[in-house]
Amino acid sequence: MKKLLFFSLLFVHNISIAQTPTQIGGFTLNTDVEQVKNYLKPETTLPIRFMEALQEVEIQRRPGFKSGYIAYGTCAAPGKIVRIKLKYKESSKDFYEELLEAYKDQFGKPKWLGDPFHVISTWRWLFKDGENQVEMYLQHNLSNKEEKLGNSIKMTMVNLVEDEVDCFAAKNPDFRQSNQKKIDNDSVEFKDLIPE
Repeated sequence: MKKLLFFSLLFVHNISIAQTPTQIGGFTLNTDVEQVKNYLKPETTLPIRFMEALQEVEIQRRPGFKSGYIAYGTCAAPGKIVRIKLKYKESSKDFYEELLEAYKDQFGKPKWLGDPFHVISTWRWLFKDGENQVEMYLQHNLSNKEEKLGNSIKMTMVNLVEDEVDCFAAKNPDFRQSNQKKIDNDSVEFKDLIPE
């Protein structure tokens, strides 16, 4: 019983009791993507790789933001916005530090997820509001060119993503298995695994 209580307290400590954020840059989680269609570039819409239940669309430039993507469901709740990813127009480290302090003031202490050398600085907040669970990440990156450079914010309504994934899996039970069987049945020689 004591062990269960300890883990419960640990879990609760990791979840912020601040008001759950759901909107930024004119976009709101758990609303219909049609409401913001004038802010999107529909020609850029693509399914998210390995998360086929979701589609992602690029946004048009918004005040204070350089670029970004909106992800929405296609199965459990078609058109419902489940993730907002935005890159701030200002990319400096000073601006990031200012943002981080403002985030901490408003949302409480986050969890550090960046690398030990601070090449990529990432902080995460987790919020629970009834059945809704929102993950929010603030990131700064000016060095690793394999990641988006600059300052960015990502907000995801985790329960909506899970609903979409479950719905897609239920409607397409053989989708992953058939692809995996093809891969498993492929023969390869060891020399083919070495660069030439």
